[in-house]
Parts: sequence; C-alpha cells; structure tokens
Amino acid sequence: MGMNSLEGDIKELKDGQLTVVEAITEKSDNGGDIIVSPSSSGDDSEFNKIEVTYDENTLFAIQTIYDGGARSEMSTATAADLASGQFIKVWGSSSGSGLKATQICIVEVA
Repeated sequence: MGMNSLEGDIKELKDGQLTVVEAITEKSDNGGDIIVSPSSSGDDSEFNKIEVTYDENTLFAIQTIYDGGARSEMSTATAADLASGQFIKVWGSSSGSGLKATQICIVEVA
C-alpha cells in the first residue's frame, strides 16, 4: 500500500470525517504550479470530493506561510482546529473511495 496525498478545501466536517474538495494543480505557462481550487470560482461541481476519515492516531499540524511562501512555520494542531473552508494537505491510505488520514496539515497564509 502506497501513501496517498491529497490537498484541497474542507467542504464538510463531521466527527472523525471530513469531505475535501480536491484542488487541481496545473502547470502555468512559465512552468510553475498553479493550484486551482473551487473557492476561486465558487463552483465545485467539476471537482472531486474525497471523504477523509481520521482517528486518535492521526497527526495534525498547522503550516503557517509568511511572505508569500518565502518562509513557513509548522506547529502542532488537533482535530478541534479543523474548520470548513480551510485548505489542507492530507496524507494517508486508500479506504474504499476515500482516504484514511495518517496526517492532516492545515495550511494558513499569514
């Protein structure tokens, strides 16, 4: 079993489970990565929605990005820090059509 990773916006939040609207990474003309997420357009019908489950073994972290990505800081978090609309990165293993998270990182831009 390989590790899977996912990034996107939290759409729905339940106890032990969240729905992530998967962000799509596209190449820009100059070769950089552009992350396209539905929050920029408001319409998420074209996007995959992934069910992510987590439990007491899941590690939570917050990555705060400063100066437009020039530097970032990691701090520990808990499930209580999760909120709808946040951009997160998830690492985990496939579980049915979803993902069982071993680590969830909340990305915040300062």
